[in-house]
Amino acid sequence: MPLTNKSMEGEEWGTPTNNLWVGNLTPEVTDSDLMDLFAPYGSLDTLISYSSRTFAFVLFRRIEDAKAAKNNLQGAALRGVQIRIEFARPVCES
Repeated sequence: MPLTNKSMEGEEWGTPTNNLWVGNLTPEVTDSDLMDLFAPYGSLDTLISYSSRTFAFVLFRRIEDAKAAKNNLQGAALRGVQIRIEFARPVCES
């Protein structure tokens, strides 16, 4: 299967999954902030934040919910900074 170029429009960064990468977070962003922002879009399985870095992963139960959250929250301000959201690789069950 050939690799595709990553464009900045549409469902650009690969195949939609239920796992979102959320970047451009400030150190002040808490797990609670992220839960409050993403929970209205559907049931969350997991939230993993890296406070020492500037990103988190938000895992939804359904791909449709992740797509809706990404489409509606892309560029939203969280603690005064616009966040960036991309689809992340699916979580593999071990």
